[in-house]
Amino acid sequence: MRKILFDLVKLLNKFIRKNEIKGYYIRVKGRFKRGRRKAIMLRRKGFIAFNSLHLKLNSCYGLLYTRFGIAGLKIIFSY
Repeated sequence: MRKILFDLVKLLNKFIRKNEIKGYYIRVKGRFKRGRRKAIMLRRKGFIAFNSLHLKLNSCYGLLYTRFGIAGLKIIFSY
């Protein structure tokens, strides 16, 4: 799970350096490392403000099926 998140953050940091996006917010919520309780992994960088009107936001949500259960993935980009 951490490997997927690391690769995704690495790709998005390249887009920030090229000024294609202004920022990102990634939240993965689910069960990790055979845990009985859910955990949240959060990564954010750049300019993300949900109360700003002049900022364009694009979001997506998906499910990750792992050996230990299901995790929800939410990604929000700002342009």
